[in-house]
Amino acid sequence: MTRNEVIRRLDEMGIYPEKVLPGDRNGLADKIKFDYINQASWNITDTLNVVIGQGQNSYTPIQMANFIATISNGGYRHKVTAIDNIKNFDNSKVIMKGGDTEPERIQLNNYENLEYVKLGMKKSIH
Repeated sequence: MTRNEVIRRLDEMGIYPEKVLPGDRNGLADKIKFDYINQASWNITDTLNVVIGQGQNSYTPIQMANFIATISNGGYRHKVTAIDNIKNFDNSKVIMKGGDTEPERIQLNNYENLEYVKLGMKKSIH
């Protein structure tokens, strides 16, 4: 993406592209282009790091799936477990049942903002 493309897109969003943010010397368009877009690259090693939850962003696939599920279901986070239940030594009594916990609602100032996040995620693929 060129600098002019960044400026055009900022203009379309009604954002002044030459705006200098507090603490910066360059305008917003230059910051986006030269600090973020030019630094963004992805290769097979990044993919492998993500798959095993390593690297700069050490999130496992199950953590990412739970993150997306929390956004999509209105901010309710479910505890993820691979254990259905735990039984005693002779398998006659269930000691602990997995997945029986109530979902926890994440704390947000405005839950309606989740709709904007979902819209942004949807627009990023179309």
